[in-house]
Amino acid sequence: MAKTNSVGLTQLPNGNWSCRIHMKSPYTGKVINTAYRRDENNQPFKTRKQASDFRARMIVKINNPTVSESKPEDKTIGDLWQVYLNGKAKEKAKATVVRYTSLWNNHIKAKFENVKVNDLTTAQIEDFLRDLYHSGLSYAYVEGFTKFFWLVLGIAVDNNWIDYDKYLMMTQNPGTKIHMPPKVEDDEEEDNPVEIFELNEIEQLDNYFKDSNLYTAFLMGYYLGLRISECFGTMWTDINWREKTIRINKQLVYEDGCFCIKNPKTKAGTRTVDIPDVLLSHLKAKIRKARYTAAGLGAAYRNTEVCLDKRKLGEPTSIVGGDFINRKPNGELLTNNSFKYHAKRIKETLGINFKYHSLRRTHITQLAAMNTPVIEVMRRVGHTKYDTTMRFYVSVNEETKQRLIGNINKITMVEPIVEITLNDGTIKKMKQSEYERFKKITAMIPC
Repeated sequence: MAKTNSVGLTQLPNGNWSCRIHMKSPYTGKVINTAYRRDENNQPFKTRKQASDFRARMIVKINNPTVSESKPEDKTIGDLWQVYLNGKAKEKAKATVVRYTSLWNNHIKAKFENVKVNDLTTAQIEDFLRDLYHSGLSYAYVEGFTKFFWLVLGIAVDNNWIDYDKYLMMTQNPGTKIHMPPKVEDDEEEDNPVEIFELNEIEQLDNYFKDSNLYTAFLMGYYLGLRISECFGTMWTDINWREKTIRINKQLVYEDGCFCIKNPKTKAGTRTVDIPDVLLSHLKAKIRKARYTAAGLGAAYRNTEVCLDKRKLGEPTSIVGGDFINRKPNGELLTNNSFKYHAKRIKETLGINFKYHSLRRTHITQLAAMNTPVIEVMRRVGHTKYDTTMRFYVSVNEETKQRLIGNINKITMVEPIVEITLNDGTIKKMKQSEYERFKKITAMIPC
């Protein structure tokens, strides 16, 4: 827990410090109530004194009428960049300056050089960051651009070229400051690494789930490589029984106090997936049993839940008792939360750290180990980035590691020996090169 040591100063759990300013701005009359964990250069406060000095500087700026009431100059982002190069850049590490220069020359200059700093908005910057990220650049690389804008905005407020309140709004206030775009599912998966299951663990899990209500969901994760929200969002109408495929075009999520149907987060998330025969047979048996049970229970069949369909713009529509694949025998809807109890029990009884996403990782790893073309794996699992899929081809699990060890132990400098049977029935051994010469000579001798 954070520890408050004096008014406005707090030590954080990680040992760093923060400061808070709660006062009225003499320039706008608005109440400023903001906590800071970083200074003008986006550096954390390592000591109490750093936080205290920063707080004092900010209070001076707020209370100084010459700063607050003077009219900001009509400077552009290009002007601020030149001020940085002629000033603070000389105090920074060369690698930092080179990195910022690369960002400026390759991406920022063309779009922002002539934009007046007073006209710059948070929305402009966030649109720019989103376009960069969805162009295929890595999340970490795009984050570097937010630090660049913090840098130039800090220069602007230090030189009285923007209002201090605007600086706070764009860099500090939680609701209005510059934010990165949401991560695509590929990057979310990479940020939350999970283990893959070995075949002996899959066998144990198969036996565990076989008699449970979640067996179908387990099989869909393992044989189709679905995300958990995709699995529970599938309906019987998504299956093409003749083509042996299933259409993945929605996800079931809990939002605003109820379960909702939403579109996949990315365009690649909408896809058609081939169903292996073993799973297809299971699904055929399940739908026959489900239809028979529903007819038998009649009004007692519990498929009466309401899900909001948010796939289209405008007000969501209600889906009552949707034709979802994953239901209990009595019709009750199974959801993303259904595995929570079982994950704990599996850990206790089998010693396996079960996460549903590990089934997806295992599926992709097995396809990679069988040298499935990368583009086909990408399409099957809905990856948007080639590099995300390629990681499975270069990663090592126990099975592929043992295969590699077996292969490298077969490497030799000794010429192989060939064993042949002559016309008189005797067996002769010879080196591979001798055997090749022998075949040529015998081919020239007429029968």
